[in-house]
Amino acid sequence: MRRLAIAVVAAGLAGCGGGKPERAPGEPAVAAEPEREAEPRRADPAAAGGNAADPGEPAPPPEEGPKPGEPQAGLPEVVAEIDGEPVTREEFLHFAVEWWGRETMEEIVLRRILDKAVRKYGVTIKTSELDARIEGEVKAREAEVKQKHGITLEQYLKEFGRTVDGFRKELRESENFTRGIILQYMVAYAYLTEPKVRVRHIVVPSREKADELRRRLQEGADFAKLAEQETDDDFSAPRGGELQGFIRGMSRLGDDFEDTAFALQKPGDLSAVVKTERGFHLLKLIEKTPANPQTFEAMRAKVIEARMDRMVLDMWMKRLRREYARVVKYHVQELEPKVEGGR
Repeated sequence: MRRLAIAVVAAGLAGCGGGKPERAPGEPAVAAEPEREAEPRRADPAAAGGNAADPGEPAPPPEEGPKPGEPQAGLPEVVAEIDGEPVTREEFLHFAVEWWGRETMEEIVLRRILDKAVRKYGVTIKTSELDARIEGEVKAREAEVKQKHGITLEQYLKEFGRTVDGFRKELRESENFTRGIILQYMVAYAYLTEPKVRVRHIVVPSREKADELRRRLQEGADFAKLAEQETDDDFSAPRGGELQGFIRGMSRLGDDFEDTAFALQKPGDLSAVVKTERGFHLLKLIEKTPANPQTFEAMRAKVIEARMDRMVLDMWMKRLRREYARVVKYHVQELEPKVEGGR
């Protein structure tokens, strides 16, 4: 099993980009088709455990492995020779997994997730939209280079044997660039169409303190003033504990916090004490907005206007992973994601 998994990973190395160093100028990449709506490259439906029409259908029986003497993962038994000494397929695959295995595996997981999510949300990128985002990126880099180095982007790239047109081409062919746009579209579309809540909160380090504050609120204390005085959240304190409205998966405070917020029914409702990694919270509902079902195409203009920061996109990916990759079993230890304080 281990050797088979290693072979599969090595085969994926040729086409996976996530987690690898920046591509050298001129190196081929996955490009969006210029005359069609650009979408992330989809994994082979059979490899994804279903078919394109119904991803929930069981995968077909696996094909038989290579027969004795046949190349594995497209590689011969000896992949190279150094001064007459062979570099074997097994040696190559071992180091490929050791050095790139986790990144490759994560790229495969990411592609499967996005393949399913794109179908659900109906997200596409029109050529004109991609062109506009490329020009926006070029202008941003131009300003950055001018500020840092006092020269034009053209002059800066020329020092590395590159051109502005070449930079545009690299962006167009960059799967990561296109993927970033798609993720922004997804989260903006969800924010515009899914139920969301807006709350005030107070967070303190102990349950005893939270219970005391809740009693004071029930007796008529003003939530906003109490938040200004007592909360440990310096960011929301000046606004009386008010947080930006959020949809499921986007609160930054976890599922228990979100469940508590969405359980509140009427503006002014006060929550029970809820514990998160930040401490013990009290919530007061400001506004609850119901779902606004719309097709992606109907919302496209508003979606394009939205911009999401890096932290929001990271939270969105965590949500997609929970929805579309609930169980990932790793049969090779070297492919498992690193954890804090772990390997």
